[in-house]
Amino acid sequence: MSGEDKKLASTALMVMGAIAKNQQGSEFSAQVTQRIAESLKASQSQQTSAALIAALGNSGDSKHEALVKDYLQGDSSRLRAQAASALGKIPGDSSLTALSSQLNQESDSKVQSAIIKALGNNDLTADHINTVYQYASSSTNRDVRSGAIDALSLQAKDNASVRPQLVQLLKSEKNKRNLGQLMKALYGS
Repeated sequence: MSGEDKKLASTALMVMGAIAKNQQGSEFSAQVTQRIAESLKASQSQQTSAALIAALGNSGDSKHEALVKDYLQGDSSRLRAQAASALGKIPGDSSLTALSSQLNQESDSKVQSAIIKALGNNDLTADHINTVYQYASSSTNRDVRSGAIDALSLQAKDNASVRPQLVQLLKSEKNKRNLGQLMKALYGS
């Protein structure tokens, strides 16, 4: 299979996950997500596994959350990051706990960024918000800060106490892209 064919197949899988989400609760959705989960268990390719994990995340089906969590602690940073993103699309206490736990032990900055960004899709406690803020304000990696800014931006929509933290970040952030994110979070498009 050519690189372009693999990319097309990966895209098709992710779309199938989104279609399953739109049909959530139906027999069709259950069959699609079960087939994706079975394919993930049998997958030998990192690229295919990443696409299947993304598809399960896109489905929003918490039935397969445990399978996705397994990849959050695997050897591949690519699959850990994809699992974090997928769990962010299946928000809840269980995924929040898994993401928080993995963040405490994760050393790869791309995975940290994905975990922090995924945390933002949950209803975070003040402690979680403070942890995310610490990454936004003190990480030397701009992608980690970007993920934290995304997470805080999502929280600011329902939690007015986050806005002053975003204002503080605006005063200290030097990266143009991250500054743009902060401006959008604070003042809209």
